[in-house]
Amino acid sequence: MSRKQPTFHGFPKKERAFSPGQRATRESRQYRPLSTKEAMHVVLRSDHARGAKSLLKYDALVRSLIEKLAKRYGVRIYRVVNAGNHLHINAVRLAA
Repeated sequence: MSRKQPTFHGFPKKERAFSPGQRATRESRQYRPLSTKEAMHVVLRSDHARGAKSLLKYDALVRSLIEKLAKRYGVRIYRVVNAGNHLHINAVRLAA
């Protein structure tokens, strides 16, 4: 028997607005928790990155560009995964 999914009803409405099923209106979507002091997982996706334009073909260029921009904006990159049509980036902003 599978366990029941935990609910978010114990949290204040502002904090549970990001939970599944609570984003029915645009108004509730504005309360997503965001902490710039913790590492974030960012996904960048392109519908045009297929075949000759695949990001896998430009992997070295993509990684060097990400490193250059990270240095410019004070971001520490932990991991970059190139999946062809999207990138997964784990990063944290360095303290100013």
